[in-house]
Amino acid sequence: MKDEGRKGTYRELYTNYIPYRVNCTGCGYLKEIEDGLEYRYELWFKASFKGNSLWAHNIEHIDEMIAWLEEGKRIPGDYYEALPNWMVTNRPQVIKKLRQLKEG
Repeated sequence: MKDEGRKGTYRELYTNYIPYRVNCTGCGYLKEIEDGLEYRYELWFKASFKGNSLWAHNIEHIDEMIAWLEEGKRIPGDYYEALPNWMVTNRPQVIKKLRQLKEG
């Protein structure tokens, strides 16, 4: 996925991502997507949570978010410092949902 624009505030940032490469680690399929072409691919790790979209790029991303939410720390400059407020205020439920995504 690549960044196609952002909107919102620092704490409630929304980034629009579009696919630029489809890569299956299971079968080895790889396809580069040309700019300007409209492809619609859904993220594999995606769920709805209280009207919000909870998603992850891969299992490692899920593990990193779970670890950050469990630690409950905010380190200035940390990548996950800017997680949406709804994730931070609902830590136990979000962690549960992330674990469900991971299990399939």
